[in-house]
Amino acid sequence: MIGLIYFSKNNAAQKLLDSILNAAKEKHADIRLIDGNRMTETDRLTPYQYLAVFIGDKSFFQKKPDPKTFDILKNHGNLQGKKGAVFTLQNGFFSQKFCKNVMENLEAMGMLLDYFKLIKNTTDASIAGKNIG
Repeated sequence: MIGLIYFSKNNAAQKLLDSILNAAKEKHADIRLIDGNRMTETDRLTPYQYLAVFIGDKSFFQKKPDPKTFDILKNHGNLQGKKGAVFTLQNGFFSQKFCKNVMENLEAMGMLLDYFKLIKNTTDASIAGKNIG
């Protein structure tokens, strides 16, 4: 089972998320979309063999992701040894640094990342979705 967990309050990022999800569904039948900002205490990430993390909120000069994102992930199951991917928006300066910081934080929690992509349009999002798993 694959989980696509997203952290975004940005309406423009929703279109990109839909493109990622649609492309991923072509390859994987069992993919679940999870809103990271609305997870409850009973939601767990443990049953997922693969987690794709999409962070759709990035300001023009932002280098570091919101630490609350990683607190949410830590509190909803063991990520040790889970395979995964990271998708972030390519928005403004420091987009690569932002993505690198997300990856380092997830790897520090024990995730094994096999793919990452900076997304700037729906074409990039579709490519990213096809590479999930």
